[in-house]
Amino acid sequence: LGIHTITYTQDGYPYISNFSFNETVDNDNFDLLQDDYNNILFANRKGILTFNSRSWDFLPLAYFPLCLEKSPFDGAIYTGCQNGYGILNMDETGKYNYLSLNNIDSTGEISSISVTSENIYFIGQNRIFQTSGKDDAKNKLWEFAFENLVTGSYVFRETFYFSILDRGLYKAVNDTFELVTANSFTEKMQ
Repeated sequence: LGIHTITYTQDGYPYISNFSFNETVDNDNFDLLQDDYNNILFANRKGILTFNSRSWDFLPLAYFPLCLEKSPFDGAIYTGCQNGYGILNMDETGKYNYLSLNNIDSTGEISSISVTSENIYFIGQNRIFQTSGKDDAKNKLWEFAFENLVTGSYVFRETFYFSILDRGLYKAVNDTFELVTANSFTEKMQ
């Protein structure tokens, strides 16, 4: 008993289009997101790379961006860099400009961003920066000892939570933070 099959292959060249960026763009991309205008933004080692389905645009930054976050409240796009953080504003031509929101010289590496309706939190290895996103004079810095790493963060019901290695879960309360105990957490769940 034998089974015979017939296969067909494509004639000609495959539909692959090779391209390369110019030398100002690096191959390393750390994060991406889609804005409210259907542009795709990439946090590239040398800046912000934007694609609008037809053309590419590049915004060079002094420090390479590591993370991007879009506000679910107003669509604002925030970026965390190797040594700073800021907001991307679109101009009348549809191109993005970077506005720094940090008011200190060295922020360290910003690895994630969390957004509430009132504040934006830029999270580093041992630092958390809190800002309203509008006035850099109101920035708040929480700095932890080197061995107390910030291991994660999230927003739940408009409250910013973060965990510290071997210390526990904390939540932001006004301009400070407090430890979330098992009792206070489970009482709110009931």
